[in-house]
Amino acid sequence: MRAPGAAATHGASGDLAVVVVDVSVVWEQAIVALSRGGEYERDEDGTWRERSHVDYLSHEIKYRYGGARRGLDAMADVLLHAAKLGIPRYAVSYFDEWAQGDDRLAYCLQPFVPKRNRVWKYDSSAFGCERGNLERVLRRDGPFSRLLLMGYDRDFCLLDTARDAVARGYGIISSERLMLSLEKNKQREASLDFYQGNTTFLETIPDVLNLLQEAVK
Repeated sequence: MRAPGAAATHGASGDLAVVVVDVSVVWEQAIVALSRGGEYERDEDGTWRERSHVDYLSHEIKYRYGGARRGLDAMADVLLHAAKLGIPRYAVSYFDEWAQGDDRLAYCLQPFVPKRNRVWKYDSSAFGCERGNLERVLRRDGPFSRLLLMGYDRDFCLLDTARDAVARGYGIISSERLMLSLEKNKQREASLDFYQGNTTFLETIPDVLNLLQEAVK
């Protein structure tokens, strides 16, 4: 069996690929800090110590089904299952001049997304800029007609990516169980209206896993 992080071939999954949007190391560190009750930092002399406060970012990230750490775990579970089934996995991160695209993906998800499949985006949508690389790698490995989307933010970057993907003719699969959000401006209802009306919207993680299983039959 191929290792979870190894490159997958297109033939195993037919027309389906999994895409992670904007689940970065920065957000992961903030979420982990909140779950353990503190952050660590290094003094100028190299000594580690606990900080007296948790980064404000960790208080902002929400997951509707428990702590934000559960959201990361749900994504990892789905990516692991996809990897075992040979379904291609991709990750898109917002461009940052201080980090390479393949370094931006959360550490807990990196084992399941090959480095060659981690790319930049330059807009809120992974499809929203001609300089973006997602379409290039999808064409390289496809053709794909369906994308399972997961990530952050349910009401912004992930939503814009889903809208642009639908406009490009992709069949989109989504689940709020695979979405993180800042929960700003009370946009959840409008966002879910789009996902439920324009994508294959799945209620539970087992529903997602079963769909992946069906994709390789």
